Amino acid sequence: GHCYAAKLPGKRILHLMYCEYEYWVRDKVHQGIGSMSAGPEWQRFIDARLGIMRRSGVLPDDSVKKRVFEIGCSEGIVLHELQRLGHEAEGCEMNKAIVDAAAQHLKVPIHT
Repeated sequence: GHCYAAKLPGKRILHLMYCEYEYWVRDKVHQGIGSMSAGPEWQRFIDARLGIMRRSGVLPDDSVKKRVFEIGCSEGIVLHELQRLGHEAEGCEMNKAIVDAAAQHLKVPIHT
């Protein structure tokens, strides 16, 4: 399950955000992603996730800085981008191997 501190997004938004989240294992090559390091191969993925957050009202305006905690953040590339945009962002991930690898590349706060 998921816990939201703000208004719960609708089923359509939740489906868009979480329906294919196993991308790291299954779809990274399909998406053109070959590394955990932030780089241009991630841009389509990041744009899609931030677009969902903007359309759902989670990030209505980049001028308003938010505190974001992402549950199930995998390697933390969205957290990395949110920090780059000036937001305060951290997350949690169950897969310690991914968190350990991400710590070397993205340097974002991820709790296991």
